[in-house]
Amino acid sequence: MAHFINTFATNKTYRRVIDQAEERLVFLLPFLKLHPMLIEALDISHRTRLDVLFVYSHGRLEEREVAWLKSQHHVRTRRCPNMHMRCCANEREIFVTSKGPYRFDTRDRYDMGFLVVRDEEPEMFKALHDDVYRIIGDSREAAPTPYKSKPIKRPADEMLPDWVIAERMKLPLDDFYELLIKDEYLTRGKDRKLALTARGKEVGGKAAFSKRYGPYFIWPRGVS
Repeated sequence: MAHFINTFATNKTYRRVIDQAEERLVFLLPFLKLHPMLIEALDISHRTRLDVLFVYSHGRLEEREVAWLKSQHHVRTRRCPNMHMRCCANEREIFVTSKGPYRFDTRDRYDMGFLVVRDEEPEMFKALHDDVYRIIGDSREAAPTPYKSKPIKRPADEMLPDWVIAERMKLPLDDFYELLIKDEYLTRGKDRKLALTARGKEVGGKAAFSKRYGPYFIWPRGVS
């Protein structure tokens, strides 16, 4: 049967699938970001036969991350604009989860997923495997480039709430917040609360509050 994976077992399961890959390792992600711990886990120069493939929808990579990708001849990247799932697969296991491999902090966050092992659930594994490779077939080769954010100033009447921008980008709201943190428009305090930075205010970001939904932010169109 499939193995249920809770919040605290997610990182361990990612590492298990990565470490046990021998010939092929596939990541399907809505958002490509290379966390240092992921780079460390993929430091697999001793496994010369291993082919690593990232299929993603959006990417915000720093120059050092792009340089690392270019230096790894066994790592390839492809884009699929409609990607929403998060999946990590090798030849014998497929891990489907709500959490991406670019966030290793489990505080104030709940995730779940499931792991399917080929020898235990061959039919389910085949169904998942076929769908993974169908998605790969619908993607196209893409070479990630460093992301350089550009401040955008817009009239106040073009302001949009964060969840609307995230939806238009086809990103989960948490992933959109990660982009804003990386671009230094937002910061996350020790209490895990988000706050505008000076840069965020400069481009026109504003904090807002809803009695129904709580705190949120509004931004000029195209701020991401």
